[in-house]
Parts: sequence; structure tokens; C-alpha cells
Amino acid sequence: MNDDTLRGQAHQLKKLLEELANCCQIHRHYEVNLFSLPYAEAKCLLILNQLKQCSLKKIAQKLEVSKSRVTRIVQSLARKGFVTVKIHPQDSRNKVCEISPKGYGLIQKLEDFRLSLHVNVLKQINPQEREIILNSLHKLRQAMSQANNIK
Repeated sequence: MNDDTLRGQAHQLKKLLEELANCCQIHRHYEVNLFSLPYAEAKCLLILNQLKQCSLKKIAQKLEVSKSRVTRIVQSLARKGFVTVKIHPQDSRNKVCEISPKGYGLIQKLEDFRLSLHVNVLKQINPQEREIILNSLHKLRQAMSQANNIK
């Protein structure tokens, strides 16, 4: 394969990735409006769902935002009744956050909504092509991770 072909394919990949990112952004806006929940708050809830009980510092690392930003996100979630915030048992200078029963209910709705979006996407692709596409996306993710030395 010559360099011109590779450069052309790289431009095509770039364009397709940008278009996919735009589609995802449209879905995020729809989700924000549907659940009346900013995307950062939804992402925070889903991270908490994975970690169960977590410090604000750890949430900030996972969200890749400042601790002050996470504090505002968590305060908003707490006002809405989706999380509880307590003083850390070993270090009273820090706080830990956990999901409330109301928050678990919202997480289930978020996950169901996101799954239904993906099901609707897959329904538009013939079953034989789905496996090829999913395998290709997996290979693409691996190649992108290796190219960036990210796992």
C-alpha cells in the first residue's frame, strides 16, 4: 500500500470518527433533555455505579475534571436526591459519595435508554454485518489505543 492510499484512508477515518462523535453528541443532547440531567451529572452517576462508594477526588480523576467541578456536580446530584455525601470515615477532611435509591432508579432508566439506542442502531444493520462491524470496531479501538500507548 502506498503512502497516498494510506493518507486517503486516514482522512476517511478522521471524517467518519468526527461524524460518529457528532451522532453521539446529538444523542447526549437528547438524553439531557429527556432526563433533565446534565451530561456531566449522568456520567458521574454511572461512574459511581461502577465504584459504589467513592471519594470526590477519585470521581474527579475518573471524570478528568477538577475537584471543585466534581464538588458542584455532586452537590447538584445531592440536591436532586440522587446521591448522598458523607464525611470520609478515616479522614474527616474528605467526603465520600454514594448513590441513593432514587439515584439507582435513574441509573436504570439511563442504562435502559442507552441500550435501546444501541439496539435501534443494530436493527438497522443486517445480522451478518453486525458481527463484522463489532469486530472491526474492536480492532479499531485496539489500534487507536496502541497508537496512543493507551490501554
